[in-house]
Amino acid sequence: SEYRCFRHMRKEPQKKLYISELNVPSRSNTKNFALFIAGQQNSNGQSSGITGQRSSYKDKFERKTASFSPYQLAKNSLANTILSSGLFSADDTFVGLVFDAQFNYEFPDKNTIEKSYIEYILSKLNTENIETIYIAGHSRGGCLAMRIAQELTHRAKEYSSNLYQARIIIQTWDPVCSDGRFPFGKEFGVDDNPIVDNPVVADSSWYVHTTDMEAQFQNKRRSCLVIRAFLSGEEFINVGEGFYTVHGFGHRGHSDKENSIFDTGADFPWYTQSFHTEEHSSINSFHWSTARSHLRNAMRMDCPCGKPKQQKETIV
Repeated sequence: SEYRCFRHMRKEPQKKLYISELNVPSRSNTKNFALFIAGQQNSNGQSSGITGQRSSYKDKFERKTASFSPYQLAKNSLANTILSSGLFSADDTFVGLVFDAQFNYEFPDKNTIEKSYIEYILSKLNTENIETIYIAGHSRGGCLAMRIAQELTHRAKEYSSNLYQARIIIQTWDPVCSDGRFPFGKEFGVDDNPIVDNPVVADSSWYVHTTDMEAQFQNKRRSCLVIRAFLSGEEFINVGEGFYTVHGFGHRGHSDKENSIFDTGADFPWYTQSFHTEEHSSINSFHWSTARSHLRNAMRMDCPCGKPKQQKETIV
């Protein structure tokens, strides 16, 4: 079936996935892929400024009959901000909204879940004519976005010779990867030591765990990779199969308010992070206009996949 790619996941979380396909051109015409991923969800479903989903959205879905009541996405969202910007065309851009990725902090089988999303992405793209892959995520959705980017850049040629030349643009809001303190396994090289304090909040409990972004993305694989991270660092409790103190993560060794850390060689940094005053749960409802400007600049980069993108017909 269309969602056979998620067969790698355990049955229980597989049944709890919530994905909405907002714009689906034919695969042969799909040159661009945009995916918006909410953070880890509770049993009824939480709202997200990334996707526009509202709280308790799961009540709209009847599992036994697979029916779904009419549902209105919030217009005040990152997805609406990006899709109404004219940067993507409805004719050639697949758009997916992941309400519940089932990529929870406490799950043991994260590699198989990541593999499922890689296959899902490739199943939607015309791999002979890829231009842009854009993924935005909050919290655990941000971690998933980073992991997907790492896998696609490191093994692009194994998936498609043309995928190696595509723009990969990632935007995250206080991304959370497990740091190895617990038996869930370290993700994305994230450690709880050293930390980087949030320099715009006068509270020592606001800090991010860290990873070495240069080590996660080797130099020769970064010619068309661009990442923008909006960080909070607020300490919060992960609610899953246990209670754990959790922080978002950023790049190791940089503590200024904003750092355009790594230059692409094309007058545009491939990784930029900034610290903010919003709490972890609410930061995903802010900084959309900055994200839109960042995406617009990133899509002007002249990558091997083709000429810089120009504004086109809006999707929403």
